[in-house]
Amino acid sequence: MGHEVLLVTLVAGTDVLPFKGRIEYIGARLSRKWWDVAGWKRLAALIRSFEPDVVQANAADTLKYAVLSKLFFRWKQPLFYRNASVMSRYTTSFVSKSITRLLLKQVDHVLSVSRVSAADLQYSFGLLPDRISVLPIGVEPVEIRNDLFRVQPGFHLVHVGGFTFEKNHAGLVRIFGQLHKQLPDAHLWLVGDGPLRGATEQQVHALGLQDVVTFTGSRSNAVDYIASADVFLLPSVMEGLPAVILEAFYAETAVLAYAVGAIPEMVTESTGWLVPVGDEQALVRLLLEIRTRSKGQIEERTKQAKKLVEDSFLNPVVARRFADFYQTFQ
Repeated sequence: MGHEVLLVTLVAGTDVLPFKGRIEYIGARLSRKWWDVAGWKRLAALIRSFEPDVVQANAADTLKYAVLSKLFFRWKQPLFYRNASVMSRYTTSFVSKSITRLLLKQVDHVLSVSRVSAADLQYSFGLLPDRISVLPIGVEPVEIRNDLFRVQPGFHLVHVGGFTFEKNHAGLVRIFGQLHKQLPDAHLWLVGDGPLRGATEQQVHALGLQDVVTFTGSRSNAVDYIASADVFLLPSVMEGLPAVILEAFYAETAVLAYAVGAIPEMVTESTGWLVPVGDEQALVRLLLEIRTRSKGQIEERTKQAKKLVEDSFLNPVVARRFADFYQTFQ
């Protein structure tokens, strides 16, 4: 689109990012982020040398570094904050909420991932509506394989996400255990890694499901697993607007999820299936129902879901919306 972008990370990571431009990292010391003056200074130096028109901070630690760098080293560019979830669920104490409220007052505008997240910012942190805009996440228009399980007949369920409490792997395994009693050909694929993986593996073995639950670890082709499955299952207990749902839509895979966070803004009766958060029996019933539905009935929703992504949530479309928004601050 003719815009030069500098991507700054707090620490050096190992993932290969789908970004061809310049990437810098400031060597932040996250254990002392509240007094990491050297990190704030390095960020300020990058901003002064690159001379961007706008600066955008993404997620909590970058918000702290960007605000403190601007306050201490007085760079002048507008600062936007991109929030990706329901912030009040992560800042639960009075002190953390008060600090977050003070940080948010220092940014010029908040770009919220969903209407639910925007409403939470207003209610929990006192932001005025005119300081918040809703701009969604996007997905890459990539080629997708859908044949990973072709030599393994059965009813394949897939979940993609880090093994953290909000993703609710314990509930997911319980749901699958109940389903497997009625559908012995069901198979669950868990794509991802994280601190609770070990506990989830122990739960799978305790329930005797080790032959029908596969832990793949992190995968760069996670969308291929989604596209190859019959159902993408997301029983999270906390979410913003997870991009993986949009990837499932784009892959034309049936989506079943708990109605939590901003998920109901995407998953509707036209694009997928929702149940109240925590209702494991309802998810099992829906899975059994989908197993017996005709292919045409499933495709009616999955095709609508893909069209929604193609019209509004591919990255080139979302990037244009961001660029148009930035122009209003020039």
